Amino acid sequence: FSWPVLPSTVQTTDFEVELNTGEIVIPDAVSIFPNCDFNERNTVVLVSPKLGNRLRPDEYGAIFSVNVRIVADGSPLMLVGSNGPETAVGLSYKSKQHPYLVGPSIIGAKLSHMNAEGDDGPSSFSINQNDGLSIYGSRAQYRLRLLTNWGISPDGLFYMHPDQFSDFFLVRAKLDNGGIINITQTNQI
Repeated sequence: FSWPVLPSTVQTTDFEVELNTGEIVIPDAVSIFPNCDFNERNTVVLVSPKLGNRLRPDEYGAIFSVNVRIVADGSPLMLVGSNGPETAVGLSYKSKQHPYLVGPSIIGAKLSHMNAEGDDGPSSFSINQNDGLSIYGSRAQYRLRLLTNWGISPDGLFYMHPDQFSDFFLVRAKLDNGGIINITQTNQI
């Protein structure tokens, strides 16, 4: 979601998942975890063995999601908008390609001056301090926040690290003189 999810409104009945078979599935469980930092609330994790199998889409018997819809259930999923809570009912995400074939893709990004505001969750969650200031101290000048679909890393298992910037990213920057440059490695500018 482009706005954070209001965690207290997340319920299984908020979601309908359409499979490639045409079947409509309601997840068995939903959660905002592991996205428990205050600024990581754009994702809801849907859990159910009925949501698909591990076969590639070109293999016989493959089952996978093709569309996820937010539906009216009497207690709507709410997002925290700029003017307060907004209903998510009616939103949907239709898969363009199977994640096994293309991997995750960036659906939003924001470059800002480094600050750690929102990079922790509720104190009772015992969240590791993993923001740029905690890890890099005063050397951290900027923060690039990414919102992806289908996971956070190319293989879905391991995190990307800052020293892998040139492996995965290109940032197009506009200079003061109006020129455009491509930043393809750390410390380029």
